[in-house]
Amino acid sequence: LGVLPDLGHTYSIATDINNHGDIVGVSATQAGTYGRAFLLTKDGTMLDLNSVIPPDSGWTLNSAIRINDSGQILCEGAWAHHEFPNANGGYGFTAACLLTPELHIPFPRPEQRIGDRY
Repeated sequence: LGVLPDLGHTYSIATDINNHGDIVGVSATQAGTYGRAFLLTKDGTMLDLNSVIPPDSGWTLNSAIRINDSGQILCEGAWAHHEFPNANGGYGFTAACLLTPELHIPFPRPEQRIGDRY
């Protein structure tokens, strides 16, 4: 699979693959540690899914769990905020997140009909 570049990662694991050959998983420094969610497309491009969410959102996508044939990706993410202390002595919480890709569908121009109801 490879690992995400420029993060010092040495480990990755795939968690799901769709019928288009797109793979999701986690890239990390070692097994069992928090890492970064990734998408590996069938053309070999490995994408850190954190790069597709707003950088100032406070979210870090730690792992990608599932991908469907529409490209929707179920992730596990952590949200940190100083106003929300958690039971572990830190701040924020973890939650499931659903990423839905933007669709760029070209629509054909409607035919202009004269003398027709359409």
